Amino acid sequence: RHAFRDRLQALNQNHKADRRLQIKDAITDYVDNAKEKISKLHDAVEKQARAGLDQDFQEIVRIIARLELPPLVVFYYQFLTEEICHAFSRMDRTITSKENRFNQYLLRQIGTIVEEHCRTADATVGQENLATVFHELDELIGIVGVKEKVRQTANFAKIQQLRVVQGLKAIPTSYHSVYTGNPGTGKTTVARLMGRIFKSLGILKRGHVIECDRSALVAEYIGQTAPKTNGVIDSALDGILFIDEAYSLDKGEKNFGPEAVETLLKRMEDNRDRLIVIVAGYPEPMTKFINSNPGLHSRFTRFVEFPDYSPLELCQIFGSLCRKNGLTTSPDLKERLIHHFDFLHDERGENFGNARLVRNTFETVITAQASRLAVLDHIDATALATLETADLASPADTSHQEFLRTDKIYMIACPHCGEVYRWKKELEIYLADCAKCGRTYNCEFGRLEPENDLSAP
Repeated sequence: RHAFRDRLQALNQNHKADRRLQIKDAITDYVDNAKEKISKLHDAVEKQARAGLDQDFQEIVRIIARLELPPLVVFYYQFLTEEICHAFSRMDRTITSKENRFNQYLLRQIGTIVEEHCRTADATVGQENLATVFHELDELIGIVGVKEKVRQTANFAKIQQLRVVQGLKAIPTSYHSVYTGNPGTGKTTVARLMGRIFKSLGILKRGHVIECDRSALVAEYIGQTAPKTNGVIDSALDGILFIDEAYSLDKGEKNFGPEAVETLLKRMEDNRDRLIVIVAGYPEPMTKFINSNPGLHSRFTRFVEFPDYSPLELCQIFGSLCRKNGLTTSPDLKERLIHHFDFLHDERGENFGNARLVRNTFETVITAQASRLAVLDHIDATALATLETADLASPADTSHQEFLRTDKIYMIACPHCGEVYRWKKELEIYLADCAKCGRTYNCEFGRLEPENDLSAP
């Protein structure tokens, strides 16, 4: 600033140029025509200035909000604005009252912009902090190993950010991941949570998740696949691109899938700070797909396996759907559900639906309930909120007829310490405190056994 003072003083009123100053560069060329340019600028903004600048500053606030700048960056711009105002107003060592009034107005408005932006940013962070996302992760039924890997990844990302803040070099790493598992095991749900986790940690600016498959990336004709793939990737920048059944990119009669893969690999390198890619699918095909291309093998280093849900977990998912929709299950239906999912789990094949199977079962049950109630003359609130055993037609009924005639209790082990409890099917609660470890466990469903002399707690 001090080095250019003599040249910039030409902007001051009644300034007489020093003829001895013989310097020609970009700044001098600008100064030579500065008065004419300033006059034209004044004419251009005269209408807005006459109407008042408040509206213009409000528009600036809206623009900054859309940019989603970090508060620290906005504070830095505020500092630069203040420095420039003070530098220009003191260039001739005097400040007129008019200049002072304008400077004070400008700096007040800049302060308002910063305050408003930071308040909005703080509200956003407060609504979506890491603890909130972890709580939702813990609420998911089953997938204990998956939850542990998610926490490990989040902890590593957090430490990486702390390294940068402390001025240390971040350890080179990749967050691109491979999710393997059968349909309905929670892969998409966890990917959405990962987007929110990375956003809360500052790894991703937006943290949104773009879900796609082969059809969204691969075109039908030569030369169309790369632009199509790039378009999808552009929409995922600053977030996660989730590709389901990614191994299908290596299949098809007109196989333009490899072109999509090469385009993806290039963009993963070019936009490595703005894009995280998660590919998902069946375990064996995904392993072959990743190993089929050296670029894929080198970039995807995080593997997360999603196991099938157990019959007990399937029952618990059904119970969760009921609670979310204000419904309860009768004791007999609870017992039938245990048989139903136990049978389907034993008979499961490669296309076993897991949580999707539970959702389909739930929709079938509530549809059957509607048909059962529709013919009644009087329907009270209790009937509307209760699902009965007649609402579930199960393939397990035939093979379990004798077992169904026997009075039974069910057994459930505390997942935290393994302590076993016995409950009656008439139990009306779904959460209980373990007497051994003191932690809460889901006691809504369990393993059915014939009634014996042991009484339920």
